Amino acid sequence: KEEEAVVSTQSTGEMAWYQKKIVNTLFGGVPHSTYEEVVEYCERAEKAAPGKWNRNLYLLARAYTAMGDRGRGRCYLERTLRAEIKTQDDKLVAEGAEEFYRKEFPGPS
Repeated sequence: KEEEAVVSTQSTGEMAWYQKKIVNTLFGGVPHSTYEEVVEYCERAEKAAPGKWNRNLYLLARAYTAMGDRGRGRCYLERTLRAEIKTQDDKLVAEGAEEFYRKEFPGPS
């Protein structure tokens, strides 16, 4: 059985009540995808517009790490951390990436 990945960097526990209601109404729950699908979609987006979406880099970091490719996951995570913060979403992504980095790659970098 393939593992499933939530295609989001925001867990449902972090979502506001109205966001949960919208997701449940539109999708019947939080949409899921395999890690392989996440990588496929995000790699296509990255190829089309390299470095444009910080969240895309972060999703790639999380997916590769979850699939056991820690080297590639760390590379994308470090790119996420170096990315320019231009929007509120970029700020949220950076905060999540910092926390994920400390958790997954503790110690000296």
